[in-house]
Amino acid sequence: MALSSEQFLNQVVASELLAQEDVSAFISAIPDDRRPKDGEQLARELVRQKKLTKYQAEQIYSGKGKTLILGNYVVLEKLGQGGMGVVLKAEHKRLKRLVALKVMSSNLVKTPDALKRFHREVEAAAKLRHSNVVATDDADEAKGTHFLVMEYVEGSDLSVLVKKNGPLSVSQTVQCVLQAARGLEYAHKQGVVHRDIKPANLLLDTSGTVKILDMGLARIEGDTGSQGELTSTGAVMGTVDYMAPEQALSTKHADARSDIYSLGISLWYLLAGRCAYEGDSLMAKLLAHRDAPIPSLCSLDNEIPETLDQVFRKMVAKQSKDRYQTMTEVIRELESCQNGSTSALDVAAPNNYEDPSLQSFLSQLGGKQSTSAAAKKSTEPATRVKINPAAEATMLNGNIGVDTDPQTLVTARKQERQTRRGSRPSEPQAASPPWYRDKRILLGGAAALILVAVVILMRTPHGTLRVEILDPAVEMKVKGSELTFQSTDIEPVSLVAGDKKLIVTRGDLSFETETFALKKGEETRVKVELLGDQLIVNEGANKIGQQSITGNTLNASTTGVEMKTQAPSGVSAESHPLNPAKMSQAVAEAGNAIDLLALVDLQRDASVGEWTKVADGIACENPAGANVLQLPYEPADEYDFEVEFTATGSGLNINQYVSARGKMFAWKLNSHNVNPPLYGFELLDGKFAKDNKEAAVQIPESIVVGQRYRSTVEVRRGGLRTLLDGKELVKWSGDFSRFSTETVTPMKHPGRIGIGSWRRPVIFHSVNVREVSGNGRNMTIASPGSGDNGGWQTLFNGKDLSGWKVLGVDGWTVENGVLTGKTMQGKGTGWLMSEKEFENYELELEYKLSPGSNSGLFPRAFPDGNVSGKDFVEVQLLDDQSPEFASLPAANRTGGIFGKVAPNPASVVPANQWHRVRFKLQEKTLELSINDVVVIKQPITDLPAAGHIGLQLYPTQVEFRNIRVRENAPNSKNAGR
Repeated sequence: MALSSEQFLNQVVASELLAQEDVSAFISAIPDDRRPKDGEQLARELVRQKKLTKYQAEQIYSGKGKTLILGNYVVLEKLGQGGMGVVLKAEHKRLKRLVALKVMSSNLVKTPDALKRFHREVEAAAKLRHSNVVATDDADEAKGTHFLVMEYVEGSDLSVLVKKNGPLSVSQTVQCVLQAARGLEYAHKQGVVHRDIKPANLLLDTSGTVKILDMGLARIEGDTGSQGELTSTGAVMGTVDYMAPEQALSTKHADARSDIYSLGISLWYLLAGRCAYEGDSLMAKLLAHRDAPIPSLCSLDNEIPETLDQVFRKMVAKQSKDRYQTMTEVIRELESCQNGSTSALDVAAPNNYEDPSLQSFLSQLGGKQSTSAAAKKSTEPATRVKINPAAEATMLNGNIGVDTDPQTLVTARKQERQTRRGSRPSEPQAASPPWYRDKRILLGGAAALILVAVVILMRTPHGTLRVEILDPAVEMKVKGSELTFQSTDIEPVSLVAGDKKLIVTRGDLSFETETFALKKGEETRVKVELLGDQLIVNEGANKIGQQSITGNTLNASTTGVEMKTQAPSGVSAESHPLNPAKMSQAVAEAGNAIDLLALVDLQRDASVGEWTKVADGIACENPAGANVLQLPYEPADEYDFEVEFTATGSGLNINQYVSARGKMFAWKLNSHNVNPPLYGFELLDGKFAKDNKEAAVQIPESIVVGQRYRSTVEVRRGGLRTLLDGKELVKWSGDFSRFSTETVTPMKHPGRIGIGSWRRPVIFHSVNVREVSGNGRNMTIASPGSGDNGGWQTLFNGKDLSGWKVLGVDGWTVENGVLTGKTMQGKGTGWLMSEKEFENYELELEYKLSPGSNSGLFPRAFPDGNVSGKDFVEVQLLDDQSPEFASLPAANRTGGIFGKVAPNPASVVPANQWHRVRFKLQEKTLELSINDVVVIKQPITDLPAAGHIGLQLYPTQVEFRNIRVRENAPNSKNAGR
């Protein structure tokens, strides 16, 4: 439920972040014309003026403001999610010193054993005070919440660095590994073994110092009691790509030499940019670490010294007895490799501990959110799986739930299994020497994928179903052919396996997946994930089921705070007759995959280039320039846009043209003929991806001629994500108004998505869109201006106000085919009047209101009436879910005849979504439908015999599009057809 300004202010004061007098002074200082009208606007203003962080505003709005004070610390941001709980950025109240708080999950602290493990973690971490180890400063408990206080460090892990910029030089690699070795040498002398050394756990800070993350996961040598307990509870961790062979067999075999092995494999990764042992399965990788020949560093580059290769080979010897026995030996040998090699870099390893509370590096670069040591943890909760011993299910690989880097291998001996994975920050590009201060390396936020997989085999009479659950903090129970999984923050979800479909149920939501094959003697694989507000089921690379489970949330973005709303209490948005997902043919059904290629008419839709239909899709070829085809579809607010294509010749980029939040722009694959190949969105801030890499990435792989690819662009309200053959390339969040279309790309139809290329022949095999929220429009069905229009005439040309007259306040603009009206409270009202008068007619249009807004339609109005519309019969359009309208009578709500007739059924039409209105006016009888559900059908005696069509302008913002009219004769048989 949306909050009023007063409600939000009360929650701000209750959070103790701001005092009552400070809040009052803040409100008084805002000019009247800019004063927030509701809680959301107030939250945005407090964030904009830096009185609150985005995370604080989100928590307060969600009623969780009291969690923002933990003892002596004020919570600022959420940095990530670790194996035992959430990690937060915070500030000490008195010292104003930034720290990272590792908060233990409340459901874990309930058990004495879990609390004991937490205290042992504190004990292990508190021993370590070294410049190459992220420090633990304190442990405390507040309001029943236990937490660690850790050093807050600006920087980026070495895995991200290599993925973004490619392998390091020999000198850089040796310096980084040396520093990590020094930190591990110190830890080993304290009796602490890390057990999960990998590039993702080696943080390079802004001063060039490498700091080891996750020392809190270490096992204390000699503490046999704790070893046994940790093993039995499933906390035996390591990462497959870097794990020593003996550690894969049992954690009891892991000692300091296992860390030496993992550091050696990390050294290879830094120089090669890939893992030392690759395989297409977990078992293949484990066996390669044990049996495969040790690769040679010299095979990567003949400039790599043989002495370094010899050190590497001894670090990663198969048998621990054949390796260096201490980190001291490793350090000595690596230092000898430095002799004779020069470096212009000064990445010193200081001898003394330094306070990390330096001026924020990232704030100097435009106030972007920083990464930190703690932020290297996953941004999603860890997965906890409790397997019912009586369940008819089998865990794979001898009770091992695993995956590869950046995910953490977890071996469970009894019931509890844990998985933990690392995050993948995305960094905008901007060079600045030295290399460890490169903004391309350091600038970024937490942008993690939901990748943790827990595998269950469900044996049914029809065959075996292999189910992978990709979801945070999950508890699973299996009985027969039904699987149920749940966590503390989601309703239970159940799957019932049939021979051809899965029935997925969550609360009141239930849906069937598309058909798949389940055969006796064979294994069928499906994956289930909860991604944002979407419950998704995949079979291989195919999405066979998806439904929204949207609730009330407040999401932070780089531009402010965004509200998502749901149906009023007691009303199921999925089942309500006016839900946009129930709209007719002219509006695509939400959640369904739409085959756009089947709708294409080349003569109608191709804008430029040579396009032809071929046996396996449509092909384009224009060696001189652009190929552009706009699909006959205007997308929903949130959607997935997926194409499969094959480049049939060499050339430049392959494009998907995206429409989002009123802006059009391009996703370009293999763009601008740069090396490494560039994939990115453009124009961003008026610049091409090669000049502004904030929403772009360079990777070694180029688009290969003759190879088939699948490219997906996921459009959400707060940002974008792209995947190529299922691999994430770019994840961006921000203000869509920064995007634009390059002038050389002709777009005949604003708002429609498209496909194309630049100087490259391509076959597009499939083009699909799946609507996530809101509703798109299939423009081939009864679209205005089509050939056989059945008497329909376009009232709004999508370009200007031709055919209309402004009365009252002129707040009307036209952009990208959308007519927008804006005015502020106290600044006046008005309406837009059709120049032509109408008697008996039908009207169709789509509208969208901003939160808290009010508008209406005048079926027969006259120019000398009051500009507010009070003299006319008005069809009301309203953000009914706004608190300020909560007390209005039914006749004054959306779909009602204002002050006269209430809609039946009542409407559920959320703000910030497009909705379709249609009414038929015959004599004085009005039939009105919203989203194709009739809500009024009766005589309206106050209607004049004829009049102008009017669109009301009332605070704050309304948008209209696709306005068309069809005139009918009195008592015409054609009327209403």
